[in-house]
Amino acid sequence: MVYQDKYGTVREIKKGGCFLACICNAYILQIGHRFFNQLDLNEIYYASLDAKDIEQDCYINSAYDICVKHLDWSIADYKKVDKNYKVSPNEIAIALMRRCDPKSELAEADGYVYHFVLLRRDGSIIDPIENGSRTAKEGEIHTMRIIILTEDSIV
Repeated sequence: MVYQDKYGTVREIKKGGCFLACICNAYILQIGHRFFNQLDLNEIYYASLDAKDIEQDCYINSAYDICVKHLDWSIADYKKVDKNYKVSPNEIAIALMRRCDPKSELAEADGYVYHFVLLRRDGSIIDPIENGSRTAKEGEIHTMRIIILTEDSIV
């Protein structure tokens, strides 16, 4: 696993790279045999930044291109869905969690703090914050991002 807040990770990922870390962790779990570390996460960020697939603040413009071009991961598609979506066996879910905390320095204009986590099939989560984030522990699923696997990418 890679964590967005681990030593050696670039500042931009530490601050806003939860979605990127979740994509990389989904890849690591799905492929299973590739060694992947913080330096690889940094390299994916910089390559994606150069290709304009991610913004400097880690806002992802194309999750599909990050998977296909930068991770060399053959996926069929990528989509955003609501929190009630039923994930199929050929799909991987990344949940956007949120918790209401208008006084937090991390809160958006709507008063919520948002954070991406990887969802396991049993409903448990893999948090890209190494010791777990408050938003993942106390929050609720707001929306989900779905990575649709190809026949070749299903392990």
